[in-house]
Amino acid sequence: MNSGISPTCVTNGVPLKFQPDTVTNYEIGWKSTMLDKHLIWNGAVYYMPWKNLQSLLFDPDLCTSNTFNANIGDARVYGMESDIKYQMTERWSMAFSTSYNDSRIKTDIYYNPHFQVPAGERLPYVPYFNWSGNVRYEAPLKDALHAYVQYDISHKGDMWNELQTSGSNGLPRVLQPGYSVMNLRLGINQLDTHWLTEFYVTNLTNKNAVAVDPPGEYHEQQLKRLKRWEHCSKYTG
Repeated sequence: MNSGISPTCVTNGVPLKFQPDTVTNYEIGWKSTMLDKHLIWNGAVYYMPWKNLQSLLFDPDLCTSNTFNANIGDARVYGMESDIKYQMTERWSMAFSTSYNDSRIKTDIYYNPHFQVPAGERLPYVPYFNWSGNVRYEAPLKDALHAYVQYDISHKGDMWNELQTSGSNGLPRVLQPGYSVMNLRLGINQLDTHWLTEFYVTNLTNKNAVAVDPPGEYHEQQLKRLKRWEHCSKYTG
């Protein structure tokens, strides 16, 4: 139910009600160990049909005072995900994970000239590729007290910030560029009593990235300086 919508907005085509959407997941996955359990490889491929996709809309030509929800149409997602963990030696290990998603609108049942969504358009905020990896060295200092250093990197692919390709709301449709963030961690870990102290630096290259770009807002407002220099001590139970 779109509550609080004025009669003028309804007359202009804003729906009073919208239907629930449903997503069904068809998935085939695997889990495997190799090299005397030093290598673990897991993954899955999936197909997800999406019925009655909902979207939050704003168009001043339809309703100047409110955003509103509407069912746009059907969509679908083809995807895969996989992760690999490799214990090279007692002290060296590495891990890598990746995902791919091709998510697109299939039908436009909204039929509104102010919000046009051609079949085949990518869904917003869904990159084709995401991936991350790390390399870790950990060595015992005394008994169960270990020291470690770890380098990790994560990447988020490019993605659209808006579903519609053309309309009268005057808000930009922007392809947000992909970005990668690298981090470094150094710490001491007590395996028996489950505590650790860690020094870490996030965003080693001082990367600025558009993490979220809502339509109608300046890009500069969404630039996030991710770099943090922090020292923390914590207990894990």
